[in-house]
Amino acid sequence: SNMIRNVADRLVFSKIINGGQVCVAPDTVIVHQKHAKALSQELVHSLERQLGKDPSTSDLTRMIIAPHAQRLIDCLNELEDLQKKIHHPETEILFGGSKTCNVKEKYVCPTLVLNPPSEWRLMNEEIFGPIMPIVTVASRDDAIDYIRNTMPGTPLALYVFTSKESVFEEMTKKCPSATAFRNDSLVHLANQNTPMCGLGSSGYGRYLGHASFQSFSHEKPTFYRPLGRWADLNNIRYRPYRRLKQALLPRITLLPDIPVIPWTALGCIVLTVSVVSSSSEIAQYARHGIADNLEAAASQIVQYLRS
Repeated sequence: SNMIRNVADRLVFSKIINGGQVCVAPDTVIVHQKHAKALSQELVHSLERQLGKDPSTSDLTRMIIAPHAQRLIDCLNELEDLQKKIHHPETEILFGGSKTCNVKEKYVCPTLVLNPPSEWRLMNEEIFGPIMPIVTVASRDDAIDYIRNTMPGTPLALYVFTSKESVFEEMTKKCPSATAFRNDSLVHLANQNTPMCGLGSSGYGRYLGHASFQSFSHEKPTFYRPLGRWADLNNIRYRPYRRLKQALLPRITLLPDIPVIPWTALGCIVLTVSVVSSSSEIAQYARHGIADNLEAAASQIVQYLRS
């Protein structure tokens, strides 16, 4: 159907962009067995549409370094060797494989693997390349169980393709993840208004846009309290604690916070409720020490009132 084709196109786009070397690229596709055949076929067709029959001749991004390409090729070789030694009837390479890979050119062929064994090396590592395992399940509960108990660590991003809001809510509630996206993948990074973040084994912190500024800024709290005895509520916090203090101290935390008005603001309040007619009066207020920069602030107020 068109919906499955759209799902396939979005998954393939997210998987092959930058050669799969994106932290939030989909690592593993989990699909209900009744949709597995149709989705697998559409994933193959989507790869051919986007990269051609021979992806090595396309503009697919190469691996950043040769050792990384070698790691991915070794994983493909491992799977292919296991298939020869121990045949898994459910496991099948639908597209790609190690044959056309080239370490010197840092080229790893986009590969679709249906139902790879869970003990496969690549199923226990972050892939970070154009290899996409497809795991079939018999129910939504099986999918949840696979994400929670079989996949290593907490997903950095959980992509749920569904026409039902209730299914998305269930998946996001039962499957911990740093980010969740319904009906698409990866493109949420383009939104600068939401933070990119990890959770547990997938990382920590948050960044992008304003969140980056907050993450790399230190909010330094500073405090002020007047030295007058009235600020200590008649020394209620000091020993000895007799009956009255014992009765009042536990209730102090119930009192509302008392805002502290800066002297500059207090000076402006005094001036705005007073009739200020000349700069000599402003200077008089300043000499009385209402605020260090009161004269400058007051001058602006007077100019505003006279204009």
